[in-house]
Amino acid sequence: MSGINSFSAGYDNVNEATAERSSWRRRTRKRVAIITFSSVLLAIIVVAAVVGTKASRSKKDDEPVAAATPTSVVKMTCSVVPYTDTCVQSFSNLTDPDHATPEQLFTLTLQIAMNDLVGIAGIPGQLAARVNDTKLKQALTNCQTFIDDSIYYVNSSISAVNA
Repeated sequence: MSGINSFSAGYDNVNEATAERSSWRRRTRKRVAIITFSSVLLAIIVVAAVVGTKASRSKKDDEPVAAATPTSVVKMTCSVVPYTDTCVQSFSNLTDPDHATPEQLFTLTLQIAMNDLVGIAGIPGQLAARVNDTKLKQALTNCQTFIDDSIYYVNSSISAVNA
């Protein structure tokens, strides 16, 4: 009888090993299928991107490109801000945008920012002198610090552009 028990115990080990091997094969087949599918999908995406890029380039090459004038660049840039007219007016007050290079337009934007910052630089100090609330005074002091830092950084940017 003990021979039968030892035979069945060995047979169970074979079944476990076989089950383990078939489970490993199933997982491996599943991984290979996922990798194959992902590779095919990636190849389709790459081909579609290349074809789309070539098609859009050929369309762009056929159309004549209009040269952007500085005035149109200013209007285009100002069109995304809430006060478009004020933005365009700021540029026209500083120089004639029709004869400006992109570098000059960039310098002008920095100068406009500097003028606006200098214009508001004293306001937090004036307001802080009028209030008695310590938290509000501290907030206004922080605001003054931020404005002063902004003036410093814009001035540094103007110096770097002009250098």
